Amino acid sequence: MLTVSVNDNSNQIDSAEIQLIRPLKDSKVKKSSKGNIDNHTILDEGFSGIISSYTLSNKLKYVRSFLNGKLISTSKQERRERNSLVQLKVNTQKSSALVCWDTYWVTFNYDGTQTWNYMYSSCSDDCNTTSILDLEKGISIKNNCGGGGTGPSGQELVMTPELQQFEYEFRNKMSQQELQIFDNELTPYQKLIYLANAKSAILVSERHFPGTGYNGKGDAMRHSLFVALNSNALGSYLASRLASAHEQRGTAIEIDMDTRNNQRGLYHQMRLMQMGLSPGEFADMLIVSLLQDMQNGSLFVISNLGPDGAPTASSQVVAANQ
Repeated sequence: MLTVSVNDNSNQIDSAEIQLIRPLKDSKVKKSSKGNIDNHTILDEGFSGIISSYTLSNKLKYVRSFLNGKLISTSKQERRERNSLVQLKVNTQKSSALVCWDTYWVTFNYDGTQTWNYMYSSCSDDCNTTSILDLEKGISIKNNCGGGGTGPSGQELVMTPELQQFEYEFRNKMSQQELQIFDNELTPYQKLIYLANAKSAILVSERHFPGTGYNGKGDAMRHSLFVALNSNALGSYLASRLASAHEQRGTAIEIDMDTRNNQRGLYHQMRLMQMGLSPGEFADMLIVSLLQDMQNGSLFVISNLGPDGAPTASSQVVAANQ
């Protein structure tokens, strides 16, 4: 990984430090002490990894993902205004506008498409209002409208309308055992994480392997990515239990395939968590790693599928690169 300090005013690279994500034999990355930010190039055609660019204030500016020396995507944070609520302070009759934003990790793919993955939400107002985002009770407000200024709230994961709709659809895909864990053991915050990760895994797998979401490459990508994201956010024990429960709806051969892919996702999560990556960098590096696995046969699919994508009597679990 190339960590770059960028001068926001001149859009120039002020310093750069190369950090190898994994051993790369005979791999070279051009390292410029000065130069336009768009000029750093990969010299080794076999390079796969990410290049992260930071501002001088240590703020992540964007992440570029490479697979076999080719740029496949550029990612960065974007936010959208979700709603604006007017709050009234009773004793002074002063009102304040509470504005909330949803923050996404947006991936701009090489073919011009975009993938928006929800990260968190935040709210602020125009008179020191602090919004407390309680995931069980909704938004509660504490007003201090005596003077000017802005009082930002913390960053929280909240149930956005799109996540609420996704939960309604995704529950139909959960096994009974998975629903038991989801409804009775997860906190409201963990539920939102689980749903956000599920949606991200579906979007990414459909983006890279369209039309193969049932026992094909898209299925393999979705499972390995989903369990890795959950392990990183919820812990490996809970993520493994949820993954095992999720597979209960499949046949024996489908469970075999999914279990192998889950194991690969957990492997990458353990490997990448030790590198001090930001959430966005972790997700992008994880995707690159899984795409490499797809190419070298470390992920698995089912062969000889029927017209509907279901296994047949001659089906086997095989490496995805066969």
